[in-house]
Amino acid sequence: PDDPAVLEARIMQWLYRHQYAPAIQALQAALGRSDAASGGAGDYRYLLGLAQRLSGDAAAAHATWQDARDRLEALQRTAPDEPAIAADLGLVYSGLGDKDKAMAEAQRAMQLQPAAKDATAGPAWQEQRARVEAQTGQNERALADLEQLLQTPYRSVFYGTGITPSLLRQDPAWDPLRGDPRFAALLKKFPDSKPMGAMPAKHG
Repeated sequence: PDDPAVLEARIMQWLYRHQYAPAIQALQAALGRSDAASGGAGDYRYLLGLAQRLSGDAAAAHATWQDARDRLEALQRTAPDEPAIAADLGLVYSGLGDKDKAMAEAQRAMQLQPAAKDATAGPAWQEQRARVEAQTGQNERALADLEQLLQTPYRSVFYGTGITPSLLRQDPAWDPLRGDPRFAALLKKFPDSKPMGAMPAKHG
């Protein structure tokens, strides 16, 4: 139960099943432990805010993301060239409704570690940009990114492998795209299997 990889897999499964209460409880417990306090500033707090918002508690989600923003901005001042911090800031800014800052940080993460230089990790930042785009109503841009990612083997921060149509169907992070017929067409266009990547490294 103390293995971070097991915890993260369980959290994602709870989100897929729309079981937000156990995800929230597990993330809060993880963030309460000293070993997760720094590493979870980005990923864990982003997911906590997402679970809180999806559960209907918009005020708690906003507070969580404000806390994450403050922590990540402080981290970025000490490590300005870390793509994971920029990517997580993009996600948190999108949760807070700051579209311009969200897009700027998401784009910056891709520039700091482009796929041309790191074919395994680089596309992960493009996936995070697609999340930002989906959350900020930029469907066309999100769908273009996802179409490219569905053809790319890489190591996702959240999935441990490249994104697949099955993951797009299950993960509520992509709910803003579900009413778009182009999203449904994209899911039908690609097979559900693709090459596996390595498990993601801890970051942010």
